[in-house]
Amino acid sequence: MSLSAEKVIEMFEASGGFLRGHFALTSGAHSSGYVQSSQILGRPEYTEPIAAELALRFRGEGATCVVGPALGGAILAYAVGRLLGVRVVYAERIQGILSLARGYQIASDDRVLIVEDVLITGRTIEETIEMVRLTGATVVAVGVMLDRSRGAVSFGVRSEYLAAYNFEVYPPDDCPLCRASVPIRRPRYGRL
Repeated sequence: MSLSAEKVIEMFEASGGFLRGHFALTSGAHSSGYVQSSQILGRPEYTEPIAAELALRFRGEGATCVVGPALGGAILAYAVGRLLGVRVVYAERIQGILSLARGYQIASDDRVLIVEDVLITGRTIEETIEMVRLTGATVVAVGVMLDRSRGAVSFGVRSEYLAAYNFEVYPPDDCPLCRASVPIRRPRYGRL
């Protein structure tokens, strides 16, 4: 039985992963909502079926390694890698540059599946793809739990998203929430 997009959205709602209000995003844009994926990924009863669905979808790709950017992608990478029976590597920002750290290595003959929790601009996934390719390894696919890009991002490899969900996003100088004096929240490092 596959996990439907509707069920993934239900999991986000039930876990408190969708926050509503007025948010200043790291991109500078304002939004009517914010996705707090740590709320869903901190709950095994939700993370396990999501990882199982990603593993099922990518089982035939012959991945030898799953790579996930910290933090949400790393949690998901572990769960998917465990189900596929392959090694897991985490990427994290070191002085602003996405890198392998903590002694992790990717071999040039690895076939890499990249997993990420939420896709918005695609920047982190693009950086992860570039980092993997610099090792000589092959990126076989990208799997994402929640797509917020409105379908605007392509990675040049097979990519699958379990669900899509979007809040309204506004330029900061033309934000109806600002005009309505809705208090603004600035999510940063998990604090709101």
